[in-house]
Amino acid sequence: MRPPQDARWLSQTVADHELKLLRYATSLVGPSLAADLVQEAFLRLCKQDRAEVEAYVAAWLFKVLRNLCWNAMRGERRMNLETMLDGIASIGADPERHAAGRQRLSLAAKAMGDLPQRQAEALHLKLGAGLSYKQIAAVMDTSVSNVGVLVHTGLRSVRSALAEVEQPSDSERVSTA
Repeated sequence: MRPPQDARWLSQTVADHELKLLRYATSLVGPSLAADLVQEAFLRLCKQDRAEVEAYVAAWLFKVLRNLCWNAMRGERRMNLETMLDGIASIGADPERHAAGRQRLSLAAKAMGDLPQRQAEALHLKLGAGLSYKQIAAVMDTSVSNVGVLVHTGLRSVRSALAEVEQPSDSERVSTA
């Protein structure tokens, strides 16, 4: 039986990370499997010695969840980026903000659709889950500098694509003048 302080730590860890993990899992496997896989990640945490994982528990949870998700979606070669963005927008979002931002989100989904898988995953871990570059590197089994390149390149590509789509065309400028 776990000591009471471990039970409190586990409860606090769930409270601190569950929503971020759920968003991440939803981005990878969709909402139907996400909750089950997050629960499995927490069950695996319960089996770990607190002293061995406490210092890096967020990265540990995301890495375990990532592996669970990849196992669940074996055979798929790319993440479904529309599902990822829907997951980010729908979990814990204010309905009015969700409705107002839906068009921009759709544009972002289109812009992210052409990103390489690793860039999209790094962006989600940074922006959606709020992980540090060091934590993302641990989750993705890569270097911190590579995470920086993935995030920077991905953001630049998405911003460039959004800027192109959101700028009025010459015919629109003429008709509004």
